[in-house]
Amino acid sequence: MAERPEHSVDILPVGLTVMVPDGETIMFTALASGWKWPNVCGGQATCGVCLLEVQAGMENASPIGRDEAVRLDFMRKADNPALRLACQLRVSGPMRILKRGARPLEGATEQTSGGAVGEAGGFSGAR
Repeated sequence: MAERPEHSVDILPVGLTVMVPDGETIMFTALASGWKWPNVCGGQATCGVCLLEVQAGMENASPIGRDEAVRLDFMRKADNPALRLACQLRVSGPMRILKRGARPLEGATEQTSGGAVGEAGGFSGAR
């Protein structure tokens, strides 16, 4: 069985990168890698706490599903396509996002089963 390709997601303002497996959510990968990622509902698209801003690479974001659309509309954020829920946004290429409060916990800066975390090297947009 072939491994899924991974995509770099630069996370600001912390200035680090997490490697997200193709088709996986940013929040799931960050949590599995030992990050503190603000959320209340555990990835069910019901709290909106994981809201982030996509600054580059929007073409590599999954389409907004029904649950995410309902939450964004309730939060009055549906009119800004750059605002997404980290628990719902699935990655298919490199991205740069802004999420205040997200950060790796101690020991999460090395390769882990959920992905790798390293210094952000700048978003190139190339695959």
